[in-house]
Amino acid sequence: MKKEIANELHKFKLWYKLYENNRKSAHINKRILVIESDDWGSIRTPSQSTLKELFAIGDNPYKEPFIANDAIESEQDIIELCNTLSKFVDKNKRPLVFTANYSLCNADFSKITETKKYARETFIETYKTSFKGDNTYNTLKEKINRGFIWPQLHCLEHLSVQRWMKALNNHDKDTRIAFEHRMYGIGASHNEHNKYGYMDTFNYCSYEELLYLKNSIQEATKLFEKIFGFRSKSFVASCYVWDNNIEKALYENGVTQIQTGLFQFKPYIYDGGKYTKIRHYTGEKNEFGQIYTVRNCEFEPCFGGNIDNICEKCISQIEYAFSHNYPAIISSHRCNYIDRINPGNRTRSLKALEKIMEYIIKKYPDIVFMTSDELGEYLNYDNI
Repeated sequence: MKKEIANELHKFKLWYKLYENNRKSAHINKRILVIESDDWGSIRTPSQSTLKELFAIGDNPYKEPFIANDAIESEQDIIELCNTLSKFVDKNKRPLVFTANYSLCNADFSKITETKKYARETFIETYKTSFKGDNTYNTLKEKINRGFIWPQLHCLEHLSVQRWMKALNNHDKDTRIAFEHRMYGIGASHNEHNKYGYMDTFNYCSYEELLYLKNSIQEATKLFEKIFGFRSKSFVASCYVWDNNIEKALYENGVTQIQTGLFQFKPYIYDGGKYTKIRHYTGEKNEFGQIYTVRNCEFEPCFGGNIDNICEKCISQIEYAFSHNYPAIISSHRCNYIDRINPGNRTRSLKALEKIMEYIIKKYPDIVFMTSDELGEYLNYDNI
């Protein structure tokens, strides 16, 4: 009897959470599914041996799932992901598509060492130095042209540049160790004063830092168009940290849609470690007319947990969205599809994704696959 009551309470809690996460979102007349995946193009952990080296000196990089699993994508990572996506089509015979939110640049560690000033390289250059002999960028372009991957803007680099450089110049121990390993942060970098280990690009502590970020947004939107041949209409802030000053800069550079998780984390100016949580809803608009789309489903196997439970949770979230006429927007970061840091990670995630999509397509044959910016346009012009 107690077990039955506990199960019912668990179901009620899950139902209430789904209700609370969706209750103000826009209702639509199609079963639309979007998969949003952040961090493409950005460096994270260089190799398996790096994790072992950090652990040997007393750090615990394994406590952070991104550090323990993530790295810049290889040609094979892209190929294997798209092979899985190609197995599924919607009612219009369109293949399953990933909205891949790109960090366009990475720190150039060699130049920083030489000049003592910040320097960057594009992710294309990082591909070349990371995978000699691979054809990663051309393979990416091919998959974009075939409709499996659709790039959108994440940031210029997945790094709070000025805070990071200040820590380096002040000889912060953990930051220096990370730098020596060609990383932005190690396990110890994530603490109460630096929750995201310098990965929260749009966090800032002064007016000067805000001006830097505004310029970086202008540079990022131009570079995105130069690399991919079109402007990014949507954007997601790294670690979901941003404020209305960032929104204004995005608006001024042609961004009309903001992707986000359930909450925005608005930084406290002059304190880089504190945030105000703001809830958003799909279809909501800000003062600049930009529309928010909020991730209401989660598929993040590398964050830990039983894989069957992870699949069931994602399926339940999609079913709830469709039964209440909401779009299903799945959060699924790149770290789930990278294999060389944690062997087997990519295969495990792709098999689970197949399981979810086989079930969903069978149950909802009228499903429509969209990219994030397509959903934004649909909500803007056809539904609200």
